[in-house]
Amino acid sequence: MKAEQLNIGVKVQLVNGATAEVLAVDADAHTVLVRYLDSPFEPGLIGTEGRCSEDDVTGFYEDGDLSHTSGRLA
Repeated sequence: MKAEQLNIGVKVQLVNGATAEVLAVDADAHTVLVRYLDSPFEPGLIGTEGRCSEDDVTGFYEDGDLSHTSGRLA
């Protein structure tokens, strides 16, 4: 997913199965700063912040509905 398609505060699904909230977007570097909200395969990430590639974002959640994602899949 393109970094410029994401807004601060949006919840996203990551390629590793984690759910995260976007804290900052660097469209020039094609990266996103996120806070991990859920991480089924790496529980130690929950509550931490990390920078990931825009390619790691597979979709975003709309209107707080975490049952399915929208957006173009990577």
